[in-house]
Amino acid sequence: MVTDFEELKQKMPFINIEALKYKERDSLESVFKFWRNPDCTLFDISKYWDLRLRHLLGTRFDSRDGVFDWDYNMKMLDKGASTISLPEYKYWRNTGIAFNLREGDYNEPNKTLASEHEGQQYLRRGYWGDVVSSPYLAFGIECEDKEYLKKFNNIHCKTAQEISTRNVTAIMYELKYSRSYKNCTDNIFEEGEENHEADLNMFQVSFLPVNFISYLNRKAHYQKLFDMVYFSNSMVHHFTPEFSTFLKPGAVVLVETAKFILDLTSEQEAEYLKKVTNMAEAAGCEVVRCPEPKKNNFIKFIFHGNKPEDNSES
Repeated sequence: MVTDFEELKQKMPFINIEALKYKERDSLESVFKFWRNPDCTLFDISKYWDLRLRHLLGTRFDSRDGVFDWDYNMKMLDKGASTISLPEYKYWRNTGIAFNLREGDYNEPNKTLASEHEGQQYLRRGYWGDVVSSPYLAFGIECEDKEYLKKFNNIHCKTAQEISTRNVTAIMYELKYSRSYKNCTDNIFEEGEENHEADLNMFQVSFLPVNFISYLNRKAHYQKLFDMVYFSNSMVHHFTPEFSTFLKPGAVVLVETAKFILDLTSEQEAEYLKKVTNMAEAAGCEVVRCPEPKKNNFIKFIFHGNKPEDNSES
């Protein structure tokens, strides 16, 4: 019987797992087997979603529609996410279902959203992802095709779901054909393109261990390797002077802001930006764009290397 990792290497040769320890490979393989298990009862996402909402809202749970309405009108719109409509935002907040791509019942859980929490005696599976901001933020609020951002009577003609569909389709098209996406409503493929095979050797996806900084430090291959690095706001604590050894001179470092963490105040967002900027300067980077918390989704830094000590005599 072929194992999951053997299948992974055969079907996706651009996947690299050599950096993982055997324990981490076993854990990853366990995740793959869990995804492939057809038993839907193993991950009762409706129950987990309800538990998350009850824990988050507490005594406000019975008036949650009002809470969702407040978060949308007083926070989401203020952040510039007007492409997300109130009905789709509230539906997602209530059910966890963001994208209805076809008519039918969405009664099978998306097991890729499952995560495990290590308790005192055993691992507990559940859902600890986002229940406030929505997945529309990734692909549903900006678009190169301005037709998707048009308004009529100050209401967006396209929903965040439609914008997301267009953007993801464009990404997949450009990865496959290495050319700019052409927005065709009926068929995105030109004649003869159906037989085009993607060159999987153009890129590589490497899984890194949990303690990846100490691992990379032991490998000469990773020293001054990266031209660009992106940190989400949940991983920015890894942006340390130690990490700068992996950056090429002139490398670009993008750090997600706290703009769409809706529970933060303006003062807390400003404090976050201040801390991130100080961390970047300590790592030898400088800001190339001074962000405004309410307008920018990320901060851009350029790595120039640690400043040499000034030993010159006055």
